[in-house]
Amino acid sequence: MLVVAFGRVPRAPGERVKTDRRDTRELAQQYGRGQLKGIAIPTRAQPEWRQMSRTYEQALSDRKRPPEAAVEAELAGASAPP
Repeated sequence: MLVVAFGRVPRAPGERVKTDRRDTRELAQQYGRGQLKGIAIPTRAQPEWRQMSRTYEQALSDRKRPPEAAVEAELAGASAPP
């Protein structure tokens, strides 16, 4: 099975009429000539891994900068008289 992104299907300039029969025939011919390139379908684990990686990177960047509440507390304490 080959999954092809719609934007990667070659089309002639000005070709606007869409019919399923013509599209099917044209896709079959392009597939036979090897002109279609498939796209990767992510497995179930890949999006989970990507989300875990993003969460880890976010945690690292949060550790590098002080929390907003602490910064605001310092600023408020510095401007208030003792």
